[in-house]
Parts: sequence; structure tokens; C-alpha cells
Amino acid sequence: MVKLIVFDLDGTLIDSRRDLAGAVNHMRGSMGLEPISTERIVTFVGNGVANLVRRSVADADVDFDEALRRMKRYYAEHLVETTSLYPGVASGLAELGRAGITLAVLSNKPTDASCRILKELGVGDRFAEIIGGDGDFPLKPEPDALLALMRKFDCRPEQCSLRRLFLPSGPLPLCGLPLPVSPLPPLSSPHRSKKSPLSHNFQIPSRLSRRL
Repeated sequence: MVKLIVFDLDGTLIDSRRDLAGAVNHMRGSMGLEPISTERIVTFVGNGVANLVRRSVADADVDFDEALRRMKRYYAEHLVETTSLYPGVASGLAELGRAGITLAVLSNKPTDASCRILKELGVGDRFAEIIGGDGDFPLKPEPDALLALMRKFDCRPEQCSLRRLFLPSGPLPLCGLPLPVSPLPPLSSPHRSKKSPLSHNFQIPSRLSRRL
């Protein structure tokens, strides 16, 4: 029986592309750089905000620390201008809660930003723990934070399930931990909207439902 489900945040529970792109382009504009497309910025997301900024200014000779400071400051003030839950997330989380499953978020986004976004979108109280990328653990895909969650909630590997964005190359590995993974459809899947490459309907996979 599943006791704990750990979710990624961006691209899994929330569509935050436009707010992230807005923060990147605000930073670039403030440093005299031309904007870049949201589609391109989305390809930079992953491995934390520092890497997002580093990739976003790779074409320019600018002070990286200043670029990071400006991007973080602007984004902190515009976390949910357009960011929203994906369809079905709220009801799916409620269903899992009714089943008595402990829910957690493990993101490379800063913890405060993750908590504020989820609270603003009305689902913050669904999660027993929210761990961001600025805490005491290495960034994903290192397994330290996940292992800490499993210890905290007394879960064996077979009692824990991961749910995260499925990239075209396959689900992101988490250091080979033997955990059940419930990925979202690949970006090329017909279940994803052609209009929005990250959009999807949040549903509990049937193989997971059978284990609840």
C-alpha cells in the first residue's frame, strides 16, 4: 500500500512557464539584453534557479551574481501572475488525501516560493512537507531529500511513489532508487495539448490507484 506520494512542482502540479519567462526577461531587460522566447526559457528550467539564470545569460557578458539577484527579486514579487494548477490537480490531491495518503513536494525551486505558490493556489495545506532547492539537501536528482522524507514518514521504498514530469528522453532518474514512478505523459504524447507542451490533465494512474 502506498503511504507517501512525492510530487515535483513546476511542470507537474503547476504551469509556471510564463511567470518564470517574465522574470528572466525582466532581468535581461534590466541588464540591456534582448528578451528571449518563453519556449526557449522553458528548456533552461531544471537544476535550480541559478542554473536557469546561468543558461539565460549564456549569450551575454554580464555579472552573473547580479543577474541572479535581479531575477530572484522580480520573481519573488510575481510568483502567481499567470501561474496556475494544471487541470485536475486540486481534485486529484483531494482524492489522495481522502485515501489517507501523505503528500509531499520536492522541488528545486526555493522553499518559500514553492510554499507561497501552493498556498496562493489553494492547495498548500494538502502537503505534509514541502522541500525546496535552497534547504539542507543537494538538488535533485540527488536522493538525499527524498530519503529524508521516507525516513520522516516511516516509508519503505515500495510504500513511496514519485510523480514528476516525463521528459522526451524519459523520466528523470533519481539516482536509481527502487521507487515506483508515476510519470506524466511524454511531451509528445497525444494526451498533452498541442497548444501547450506542458499542459495535461492530472489523473491518478490506474496502476497507482490499485495500490491505494
